[in-house]
Amino acid sequence: MPFFVDSSALVKLVIAERESRALAEALAPERLVSSVVAVVEVLRASRRAGGDVAAERAARVLDRVELVGVSASVTERAASLTPRELRSLDAIQLASALEVRAVVSALVAYDERLLQAAAAAELETLSPR
Repeated sequence: MPFFVDSSALVKLVIAERESRALAEALAPERLVSSVVAVVEVLRASRRAGGDVAAERAARVLDRVELVGVSASVTERAASLTPRELRSLDAIQLASALEVRAVVSALVAYDERLLQAAAAAELETLSPR
């Protein structure tokens, strides 16, 4: 079953961080799914951290990801998610994951607010370290 992967995790596949190796090993054999907003978040974060070379690596990582569009039901769900402190793009990611929860095994992320909101929504989470 594929993993739903948040931008906070996808960036770790582009820019080497402490968790990058464990994450890459955990995700290697699996299909990946994310919200279409990940394209913007991952490319911008990668370019900011590592310039055009990192942005090219990010594009290759994103090529591996099946993207979920931002439908009316996703936006409605994202607008109503708790806690209120959950950032807007994280709410869209979580609402997207909830939209496809029947076909993904877990939400992979490293953002603590997002992980807490996912757990509150009874969505399995994973943060390989």
